[in-house]
Amino acid sequence: MVLSQFCCPDCGHTVAFYSRRRTFAEKYVLPLAMLRPYRCADCFRRSYWLSSMPAQQPKFRRPYVGKPVSDATPIIQSRVA
Repeated sequence: MVLSQFCCPDCGHTVAFYSRRRTFAEKYVLPLAMLRPYRCADCFRRSYWLSSMPAQQPKFRRPYVGKPVSDATPIIQSRVA
């Protein structure tokens, strides 16, 4: 059975985004099986589908929050509740 359209197994939504490959298996083993991680656009559940299935690129990326830490910045060791 070849699936040509994404359908979320959790909520049934049909729009998916490419999900980042995280583990060793996702980077090197799943491509051998022609699988790729996808993320549902509605419930954000990750699942594996055939690499040939079309999906959308994420429309936004999380912005970097804060400023980069330099070597001259003191590190605070106390914790505040």
